[in-house]
Amino acid sequence: TYSLVGTTKYPVKMTGVRLLAAIAAAVVSSSSSVSVVSAFAPSPFSQRINSRHHVQSTTLRLADENPLEGMSDERKSNLFQSLLRDLQIEGVPLLGCDANQVSTLNAAIWTTMAELGDNDDDQRACLVMEEIPVSALTAFAEDFTVLKTQARLMDHLPELRRFSISVLGKGLGPALLIETEARTDEEKEHAKTKKIFRGDV
Repeated sequence: TYSLVGTTKYPVKMTGVRLLAAIAAAVVSSSSSVSVVSAFAPSPFSQRINSRHHVQSTTLRLADENPLEGMSDERKSNLFQSLLRDLQIEGVPLLGCDANQVSTLNAAIWTTMAELGDNDDDQRACLVMEEIPVSALTAFAEDFTVLKTQARLMDHLPELRRFSISVLGKGLGPALLIETEARTDEEKEHAKTKKIFRGDV
């Protein structure tokens, strides 16, 4: 299980996603008004999912218009549960997080990204944050997409190109889907070299 503690466990020499994750965690620990995020646990949503009751996959088509407009809260809730069920069936981890402020939100996301980024293969994880408004999650996902368009930044943090972040179901519920692309052979060699210099292998 992932955990986010007040002090970072990462080595001093860090680059890319792990550096950003460590910075986010440090911000949380240095703020007296922010409580440290507790360890990640299986999402309460996933605990309510009956894996024996399989339903047909529900997919929302992304379009220019808002597909949620005029939809009842009950309908949104049912679709949200269905999407979470689909992810669980596909083997995607559903991680519940009690973050309730911007600083703890950022720390949770970047730490999860760092964990996923350690693997050379493509990965997916779903962060369910019931205490964070969907509008805030949407803003983060949009800001991250804009971040990846900044050429000067990406020259120094090319690892970020592997990641994509989206709000599950285009805002059906408070959950972020974090995905990584598989590393190319060249990227694998580069990552291996960095680990050797950091003393991780």
